[in-house]
Amino acid sequence: EREFLEKADEELEKVNTFYATQEAELLGRGEALIDQLRILADVKRILADHAATRRARGSLLGRSRSMPAVAPPSPAFSGSGRYLLSGLATPQSMSDGSVELQQAQMTEGAAVADEVMAALERNGVSFVGLPGKKDAKKEGSGRGGRLQLPSTVRIDIPASNPGRAALKVWEELVNVLRKDGADPAAAFVHRKKVQHAEKNIRDAFMALYRGLELLKKFSSLNVKAFTKILKKFVKVSEQQRATDLFSQKVKRSSFSTSDKVLQLSDEVEALFLKHFAGNDRMVAMKYLNPQQPKNTHMITFLVGLFTGTFVSLFIIYAILAHVSGIFASTGNTAYMEVVYHVFSMFALISLHCFLYGCNLFMWKSTRINQNFIFDFAPNTALTHRDAFLMSASIMCTVVAALVINLFLRNAGASYANAVPGGLIVLSAGLLLCPFNVFYRSTRYCFMRIMRNIMFSPFYKVRGDIYSFQSAT
Repeated sequence: EREFLEKADEELEKVNTFYATQEAELLGRGEALIDQLRILADVKRILADHAATRRARGSLLGRSRSMPAVAPPSPAFSGSGRYLLSGLATPQSMSDGSVELQQAQMTEGAAVADEVMAALERNGVSFVGLPGKKDAKKEGSGRGGRLQLPSTVRIDIPASNPGRAALKVWEELVNVLRKDGADPAAAFVHRKKVQHAEKNIRDAFMALYRGLELLKKFSSLNVKAFTKILKKFVKVSEQQRATDLFSQKVKRSSFSTSDKVLQLSDEVEALFLKHFAGNDRMVAMKYLNPQQPKNTHMITFLVGLFTGTFVSLFIIYAILAHVSGIFASTGNTAYMEVVYHVFSMFALISLHCFLYGCNLFMWKSTRINQNFIFDFAPNTALTHRDAFLMSASIMCTVVAALVINLFLRNAGASYANAVPGGLIVLSAGLLLCPFNVFYRSTRYCFMRIMRNIMFSPFYKVRGDIYSFQSAT
């Protein structure tokens, strides 16, 4: 009994330590993301206020231009064109006006950038190489003007900050405002950067909510586990008093009594509902707690159907190829060099899907949560049945194209060699199809990965080795 209680107490201490560590980390992430949400609201308000001011100024300017011209002061000048020429703008005046307009836009952009930087500093964001607020005030008052900032402003972004992507967007927005000014043509770029930051913050909130849900499950499962272990020990040893004392200790432990995770989860849900879902709870829960689709027998039926069709077509193709003498030593080598090179590519893709389905099946059998490891969405992630269906359907289509090509070649058709090209066009069309058919999310994920692989030499690498080590 004593040995059992010591082991149980040791495990309880491990659970408490792990829960406290994870709870502190999630609370810190929650505070950082709430600050990012405040920054997002402040930046939206600043840009909206300046856009409204610019529109009001433009309407007043247009109204003043549409007013009738003042009559000439004396009729003596009406006969000559001197008065009309005096009303026209010279090239020098036009260039001066454009320069003044550009300077005004730069000044306004710098003012907007200063407001955005002030909003960032109010929410705990610090800038690299810039003095503090008190030092900035002293230096600015000593020079009699605004503090001269460097050409490029950098934000001090800690490696452990969950809002690193959003802070990087705010840094780019400040530099763009200081560079381009309040140019109306750059308003689209500003809006896109704000939308990018909003998407990053939304994804961070979704990841935080999933972490909170996992920690709540961890707490409830451990409480149930300790309760069942103690009940089993009472049945075996009949020592009720000692187990009652340990059961009270489990109920008083931090992972069982702490409600900080519940409060933060409710707060995250309320903030997401307000800022990202338009006060629609169904939309918010669709993002925060996506439900995995239920397995149906239709997928299993289609896998069997395509597999049986593939086997039948393969037997037919083997018989036709043997009768045609393609595999003979005196056969047509052009057929082997052209057709097989095209169809072997699709066979490799099908083999990859089949092996991926085997991996998914083994991961599920050993209770490995691959969606959590690879950060896949549960509602769109592939199951082993889906991977087997993709493999069987691809191979069935490939062998059917082989049979059709061989029939046309034996019939002497001149367009028999167009079948491999048609299969490639069909595959490319299905891959780029915008409709939600044949696993659209998986196809688009594959295209994003291939795009990143192809353009990886042109991507700018940011950060140092310490940030990469902390990220990995």
